[in-house]
Amino acid sequence: MIALTESIFVFKTNIDTPAHWESIKNAIESTFEIESCSIDLEDVDKVMRVIATDIDPIHIISLVEKQGKNCYELV
Repeated sequence: MIALTESIFVFKTNIDTPAHWESIKNAIESTFEIESCSIDLEDVDKVMRVIATDIDPIHIISLVEKQGKNCYELV
């Protein structure tokens, strides 16, 4: 049995309102199997954190961009 490793992904975004965040969070949660996701709307970089297993961050970036917002992984 292969053990999957949980990863924390951190993204810089331009998600700027609670309504935008709710829409994007719902899309993320309904598309991917994630442990949790959160955003700091008070931070200048609108930092979004996603904790997930077995996911490529490029898919999260693509989903956010389809919602009309910018998203860049912070490494």
